Amino acid sequence: MGSTGSGKSHTVSTILQKAVSQKSGDFELNNSQIIIFAIHSEYKSAFPNANILDISSLVLPYWMLNSDELEDLFLDTEVNDHNQRNVFKQAIVSNRKYYHHDVSESSKIHYDFPSFFDLNDLLIYVNNRNNEGKDKNNKISWKKPNGDVFDFSENTIFELFNDDIECITPTATGTLNGKLINFLNRLENKINDKRLDFLLGKKSKEISFEDILKQLMGCSKENNSNVTIIDLSGVPFEVLSVTVSLISRIIFEYGYIYKRLRCEENPDETINNDVPILLVYEEAHKYVPKSDLIKFRSSKQSIERIAKEGRKYGISLLLAIVTALQKSYVLDEYHKTI
Repeated sequence: MGSTGSGKSHTVSTILQKAVSQKSGDFELNNSQIIIFAIHSEYKSAFPNANILDISSLVLPYWMLNSDELEDLFLDTEVNDHNQRNVFKQAIVSNRKYYHHDVSESSKIHYDFPSFFDLNDLLIYVNNRNNEGKDKNNKISWKKPNGDVFDFSENTIFELFNDDIECITPTATGTLNGKLINFLNRLENKINDKRLDFLLGKKSKEISFEDILKQLMGCSKENNSNVTIIDLSGVPFEVLSVTVSLISRIIFEYGYIYKRLRCEENPDETINNDVPILLVYEEAHKYVPKSDLIKFRSSKQSIERIAKEGRKYGISLLLAIVTALQKSYVLDEYHKTI
């Protein structure tokens, strides 16, 4: 920690360069991985052979975002609109069930369940709900292009992922008709924002969890470096904390699951993880500031979890933070856990 220009990045680079240089010595790092979250593209020259990921090459799965991250990304979290939140949650849970292959397990799917859902389906669903009306018995009826009519219920909710249906019940007081227009516009703007293609684009729908890990861990035929630099300089600020949070959670879950599988295979296993990972958070105050804003909650939880529990699974962290006499930081929270 130190003020701007005091040499934090230089110090971090020197420490990591020294560690990597020991790769073929007595202290081998052949299986270790270092993942650097870089804000200002400062580490590329320090590690010329590193695996470099920026928004042109990074692909992250939006469908693995948890509920806090999803709401931070798509909802105006500072406005307590229960209609938006309820419709959004209902759409995601239903769409996860719609695409889940094992029907027998669909009842186990919940808001945070890490399975695929389609953003375009969500947009259609919200648009349909924004056009709905109710009769005097609170019944909502829809008509298909072929003339078939169905009532909105838990059993017919999947029909609302189609954009060719029409609500035929009249608008009445207390219905959602027109009340979701701001949410609809926000959702549409996010989906069509080309800056967010690394997170919401076509590749994000198609990438597998295995490919996600290979990407983040630098496991490719072209590059087997121990260092991966995630260049966050092109990531829009409004999704910076969500991006860091998602990557951190994926790495933590990998460490947890990998250790569990190794211990199941060998009950006498004593090594936490034979592929230890160091996560380096450069300029950490920008995405985990000492703030009570909801938008930073998910990133703080992800990083604090690594600080508290990560070492059991071979995951550790290094924080590089700007501090000033006039401005304290979240270090006091981390001192309690590290």
